Order: sequence, then structure tokens, then C-alpha cells
Amino acid sequence: MKHANSSFARICTFAVIFVLVFLVGVQAQDASSNDTNKEGIKVGVVKNSCLVKVEIKGKAEVLNLKDIYSFLGVNKLDRTYRSIASIEQMKVPGKTVNIDGEAMLSVISGNEGIILLIVDAGNPKNFTYTAIKQRIVRKGEAKDLYHSQEEGIQRPDLVTITKSGVAWVSYGENNLYNLNFVPFVIPKHITTTFEGSSSTQKWDIRVQEGNISVVDGDKVLLKADLFNGFSDMADSLNSIVKWSGKTRNPTNFTFNIVEDTRSMAGNDVLLEFAEADLNKLINLSDKNTSWESNEIVKPLSNVIRNGQSYIPHVVIARNGIGIVEVPNEGDIVRYYNLGNKPYDPNEKENPKIFKPAYSINALGTLFGYIEVTKTEDKKQYLAVFTPFYRFGIKIELPYLVKTDFAIVATTNTVYITEVNKNIKSLVGISDLQMQ
Repeated sequence: MKHANSSFARICTFAVIFVLVFLVGVQAQDASSNDTNKEGIKVGVVKNSCLVKVEIKGKAEVLNLKDIYSFLGVNKLDRTYRSIASIEQMKVPGKTVNIDGEAMLSVISGNEGIILLIVDAGNPKNFTYTAIKQRIVRKGEAKDLYHSQEEGIQRPDLVTITKSGVAWVSYGENNLYNLNFVPFVIPKHITTTFEGSSSTQKWDIRVQEGNISVVDGDKVLLKADLFNGFSDMADSLNSIVKWSGKTRNPTNFTFNIVEDTRSMAGNDVLLEFAEADLNKLINLSDKNTSWESNEIVKPLSNVIRNGQSYIPHVVIARNGIGIVEVPNEGDIVRYYNLGNKPYDPNEKENPKIFKPAYSINALGTLFGYIEVTKTEDKKQYLAVFTPFYRFGIKIELPYLVKTDFAIVATTNTVYITEVNKNIKSLVGISDLQMQ
């Protein structure tokens, strides 16, 4: 495995600005080779301009992305820019336009980077977009990539739209590659690193339910499991001790397990879990019916669910990871499972001491840990969750984590390092501000 240096932890920090402009009366179009026609939609870049022609269920508009220079450093889009598009239910608050409902999502990629364009399906004059300057990975030889009328690879960029978001592959630093993902549920850019191969001729992105893989023919280069809105389906539990009427404040609210029971308590909260409840939360084994004294509870940043504020607490147990969300006001607590057994480097040498490999950033917005599967092959994953943004991702590791490895969560990233501080794997989450 080739190593990325520690500066790579800053890969995900960037700013993007959305611009809304509308232009009519365009002539001399050459967009035939760029068109995407799906579900009654067409998208085509007008060659050597900043114009994009869209048609949504019979309504056509020409959109001017005239400020594209500030994003990509070019003042016109050439024939390398090809588009894919789909109709999605989207809620995108912008600085000038708010899109709420059915919208066309178009991904336009080319030599200088990638453009994400969102157009109101009911009124195509309303649109917003962003662009990210990156080197997108392409499959095929350079001389065969782009043709207007001849045979060739018409859309060579490794870009796709999934049921849960947009995914593409770009070149990273130190001979590594990045899988990029923008989920529909949040305006965030997620990226993770992986090692590729010298030729991209047979590369592809494969999408299954909740899973994205980057492959080189039959070889899997990266496998990622995605969790959009993972906390939406939660179970509820009523506190036995009723709310005092005073708003709970994360700075002075303490919440923890009650050892050798199935209870959790904190200030005016007392929860009694049934055995089945604990199994849902932390994959409790059949041999145990209560909490262990060394299992861990840590608070995270406040979240809003259906207009109510909650204080989420991550519960780190031997067999699984769960979240218990205590309301700032009221008695109804939410709980749900995040994942399987956390990696414990001390498990074989001293099984009585539970010290799993995990990290929470200082803001309480990112929680990362190393997960071990229940299967015989004992595969390991870098798992990153953010209840604040309702998103999670698990990256299958191409190596086994050793006892001297460390996992670190920063403001925007979670990564695994070796003892010499070289970064082995990284997941980053950064802002895409809708303006």
C-alpha cells in the first residue's frame, strides 16, 4: 500500500459558491453528442460557451453558467464536457432560488472538473449549480475519448447518479485516487482515498443497494457502504423518570449506563431496555442480558428531528455500536444501531479491558471507528457516521489494522494512521454551500 502524507487530511477543505443567472436567445448550438435523454429530460453543453441547454418534460431553457470561470478557471466549456441527468425529489435552499420538490439533477464533467446543476422541473428558469475543479478519472486511451460524430467513447468519465446521490472518481495525491460522493440527503461532499492501478481502461463504478464499488475489470479497488438518512428509522423508549420541565443542556447533562443492568440514566432520564431493545442497539449477545461496566457512552453534537432537538450519545459496546438520542425537552428517547463489532487491539492479550479503536472530533459532529465483520474472513472497515447530517459511510480496508495503528477524527475528516503518522485510509466530509 502506498502511503499518503499527513497533509492529505486537508483534501476535503474547499469553498464553493452557487450562482443563478438566466439567459435567452441563444444561437449556433452544437450539443448533440452531449445530450442525455432520460425520463423526458435532455441536457447538452453548447460547445465553446458557458451555455447548457435543458429540456424537462417538454419545457426547454438555455441556462448561462457565465461565472463558471471562478469555479473551473475556464470561460467556456469544450466538447470534453458530457452530461448525465435524472429527475429527483430535492430540497435545495439557495441564496436566490429555493428548489423544493421535483428537480432535474445534471452532472456535467470534463477536462477541468465537474459541474452539479439542479433545475426546477416545474420551472426550468429556476436553477442553481456548483463546480469542483478536479482531474476526473476516465477510462480509455486519450485519443479515443471524444468524438462528435465518429465512433468512440462518448462519456468516458467515471461519473454516475445513484438512488442516493452522485458519485465520481478523481485523481488524488501521492498516486492515490478519490471516490467522491454527494448524497441527496445533505449538501455535503464526501471523499475517500484508495490505491488504483496503472491503467484505467477497465475501470468502472458499480452501484448496488446501499453500496458503491470502484472496479478494474473483475478486481475491486474500493468498496463503500452508504447510509443515507440512517437515523430516520429509530425505535422509541419512554423515560421512567419524567422530565422536570427544565431544558436539558449538553454542557451539564450527564448520561451513562447503569452497570450490570439494562438501564441508562442521566439527570431526569431513566431508561429500562428490554433484552430485545439492547440487541437492536448494540448487537447484544445471547449470553449477556446487561451492560458491561467498561462499555462506553459519549455525547455528540445536538441534532434536530422533526423540529425537536436531541442530544445524541454514541454507545460503544463489545458487539456493536449504537446511538441513543435524549430530547432536550420531554421523555421520549430515540435509539438505533450504527454497526457491528468495533476493533479492539487489546482483545486477545487482555479481553477484560475493553479499549476499542474509535475517535470523535472536537465538535461532536463526526464519529469514526474500525469495524470488524462477523463473518469468518474478519474483514475490517473504516466506519464514519455523522448523526448531525444523517449520513454514514463504511470503507472496506484492503489491509488488517495493527495494534500500533491509530484512528483520528478532525473537523472534516476521519483517518487511520500508522505509528509513523503515515495516513493509511481517509474519509472526509466538507461543505457544499447552496447559494
